Amino acid sequence: MSRTKFVLTYEEMMSEMDDLNASVAHGTRTVVSDNKKIEYRMTLNIDSADWDRWIKHYHKEGDIFQA
Repeated sequence: MSRTKFVLTYEEMMSEMDDLNASVAHGTRTVVSDNKKIEYRMTLNIDSADWDRWIKHYHKEGDIFQA
């Protein structure tokens, strides 16, 4: 199975986390409130404007979704 690879700068990722409403991937609010290393999750649906934007701006060459 081929996977789509994206490359973002730190600033781009922080912006996308806001735009896509990233949420904490593990734990409760109480547990993560003291944790300095939190893993976040975001969802991109393939049939969405967000997906199209990611393909256009962040797509890594050599992938099956390359335009």
